[in-house]
Formats: sequence, C-alpha cells, structure tokens
Amino acid sequence: MILKKIALSVIDLFDFFHQKKIISFLKKQNFNQFNLVLDVGAHKGETINLFLKNFKIKKIISFEASPKNFEFLKAKCDHFKKKYINTNIIMENIALGDENKVLSFKQFNESSSSTIAEIDENSSYYKKKYKILNFFGKDKNYKTIEIQTNKLCDYMDENKLNFI
Repeated sequence: MILKKIALSVIDLFDFFHQKKIISFLKKQNFNQFNLVLDVGAHKGETINLFLKNFKIKKIISFEASPKNFEFLKAKCDHFKKKYINTNIIMENIALGDENKVLSFKQFNESSSSTIAEIDENSSYYKKKYKILNFFGKDKNYKTIEIQTNKLCDYMDENKLNFI
C-alpha cells in the first residue's frame, strides 16, 4: 500500500509539471479569460481547479465518462461552486466520441488510467505499472463496463452552444 501511494505521488508530480507547462503556454499567448471551457475527461476535477485558479472563466463544462470518477467529481461540485462563484460550472457524466454508440470502457483501479482504448497487457508499460500499483496482490487492474458515447456537436446543438 505504501509503494502504491508513492507511485501515485510520483504520477501526481508529473501531472503537476505538465499542468504548469499548459498554464504557462496559455498565458504567454495572452489568454487570460474564457467565455466557455470544455473539460473533456474531467477525472476528479483537477482541470476545473487548475483553470479557475489561473483564468477568468464564465462557464466551464466538465465531461467525465467514468461513473466511478464522476461520483468523486460530483462530490466536489458544491466546493467548486462556492469557491468560484463567478463561474457557471456544469458537470456531465457523458463520454464524447465521433459517433453516438455504446463502447467498452476500462475502469482502472488507479482511475486516471481509465480509457476506451484497447489495453495491451503484454506491453512493458502495462506490466511495470501493474507491478507498482498491485505490488503484493494478484487483483485485476481494471474492469470493463459499457458506456454510451455522444457526439460533441450533438451536445452543443442540444445546449445551444455556438462557440467554444
């Protein structure tokens, strides 16, 4: 369990530096405020917090496909709305794709890796990550569930969003 926490902390550290690069890039391009931001793959709200700490945003819509991750995200909703009272924050438990269809979704125990992509359990990356996150156990790293995907253009039409 300790090794797993250390591994997740290292992953968080990499994410921190990646996020810092994104914010720096946008600020260098003189982006300081946005009317609408779409956060696709909201996970547990990290991007909501990151963007609202650094920019003025009128409205942010966060999409999270994973039912498990969406529960975490939804639990933070009131906190975000109180902290960022000038932003309309909308959270959607919706997967976005290029067509409306049902897909297999791999919900990883380490939730940031969840994906609709095929998993190559024979890849060296997967094997290393599995060993680190499942050091003593023999648990399967993920379970597959079915989710509905929707096209972004359909969502935009239904919600009268004309410009992102």
